[in-house]
Amino acid sequence: MQYYYLVASLPYLQLEQPMPLSGEKFLELCADWVTEEKIEYMRELSLVPPLNDEPKKPQMSDSVSLWHRWESAFRGKIGRYRAARLGREPEAAGLPENSNFSEFERFIPEAFAIANPLERTRFLDTLRWRRLDDLEFGHSFDFDILCIYRLRQLLLEKIAERNKDKGYRNLDSVVGKLHAG
Repeated sequence: MQYYYLVASLPYLQLEQPMPLSGEKFLELCADWVTEEKIEYMRELSLVPPLNDEPKKPQMSDSVSLWHRWESAFRGKIGRYRAARLGREPEAAGLPENSNFSEFERFIPEAFAIANPLERTRFLDTLRWRRLDDLEFGHSFDFDILCIYRLRQLLLEKIAERNKDKGYRNLDSVVGKLHAG
């Protein structure tokens, strides 16, 4: 099914910009065009790939499946890189080599060359945003484009949850514990 009018009416999403449409409002707009089953599927979408031992849910979107496979490999590669930097064996930490995404070889070291953790996280989120750009190819007005839009919203929500003041409070708490101990 094609969703020309729905997709055309959606506001443009930009990385690091406030979301012009809440997730709930987006799902409400979709309700006039998309089945309740698909609305529920989009409501349950997550940036975090399901664990291997989680019950398998029916996949309604190839793009979501590709996203989860990529994100799982991305997280694994980040974990392996961190383990290597700490002098630990990645396999012992439960991080098997599972990536056939060549861009990781260049971008993960580049990310960890960024000293500021917030800037590093922004860099990693930019890579995620670009991956969603790639997944849009071939999906202009179909259900997959709605799922990609929802994943973008989830990424923007995650970014919006970052709070500079909260970060400073957490840092003060950790420093205080170090001085107390």
